[in-house]
Amino acid sequence: MKTDDPAYTAQVEKAQVEFKKAIEILEKAKALDASNKNVQTLLDACKSVL
Repeated sequence: MKTDDPAYTAQVEKAQVEFKKAIEILEKAKALDASNKNVQTLLDACKSVL
C-alpha cells in the first residue's frame, strides 16, 4: 500500500476524525482538572498528528 492509494487516504481521514473527537473530550477533561498533566500530554500528542 502506498500513501497515494485511496484505501490509505480513507484510513488517514478516519483517523483524523477520531483524533479530533479525542481532542474535544480532552479539552473538556482539561477544563474539569487543569492540574492533570496527562491531559495536556495527550492533547499535544493528538494535535501533533493533525
